[in-house]
Amino acid sequence: MFWANIVTAIRIGTGNFTLNGYTSSWSLDGMNGNSSKPSRIIFDTGTSFTYFPKQYANDIFNRLLKNKVYNKFFDGSITIKCSEKSLYEDIFLLINNKWI
Repeated sequence: MFWANIVTAIRIGTGNFTLNGYTSSWSLDGMNGNSSKPSRIIFDTGTSFTYFPKQYANDIFNRLLKNKVYNKFFDGSITIKCSEKSLYEDIFLLINNKWI
């Protein structure tokens, strides 16, 4: 089963900065000249996938994966081993003014 909703911000981890020094949360408004168009993101609860619009993917990957040696890129997506999940920060999405 998958869900799709308008996401207004993204946060990686729970602090002010990601483990690799980037700002941890940011608004999707105005990124890449796309300020007037809301961002719909799909998250798949059956497979633990989250699908971000292409214009946001590089920024998210850089904030989450910089200096990681475990990256596996495939057609614009990443996968990690379940045993390595604890090495990565959680991703939160701001939907209807609530972080999920």
